[in-house]
Amino acid sequence: MTTTRPPGWHPTPDSSGQMDWTGTEWLPAPPPAERRFTIHYGNAFLAFVSLCVTLLFGISMIGAVSDDPSNGVGAGITLMWWLWGGFWTVLWTLFAIQHTLRGRR
Repeated sequence: MTTTRPPGWHPTPDSSGQMDWTGTEWLPAPPPAERRFTIHYGNAFLAFVSLCVTLLFGISMIGAVSDDPSNGVGAGITLMWWLWGGFWTVLWTLFAIQHTLRGRR
């Protein structure tokens, strides 16, 4: 007496994957779906907003400092603003990249 397999997915004899048994014939497994590149949009949005705010206020601060060249405090505050804004822009960009790469594994 011969036994037949029920229809469904079964391992291949060499254990390299699975094949679909329809009940009458073997069908190969479909090829794996192509992986799309996606980015973590929340962190990318925060990086973009950080860049825009840094540029918006940083450019206006440069204009205010250039009107009064003897204003050393203003130049220091402007520099700190650019460093602070640049730090957050880079940080949010790195978070977006890191979350994107983690999602691809």
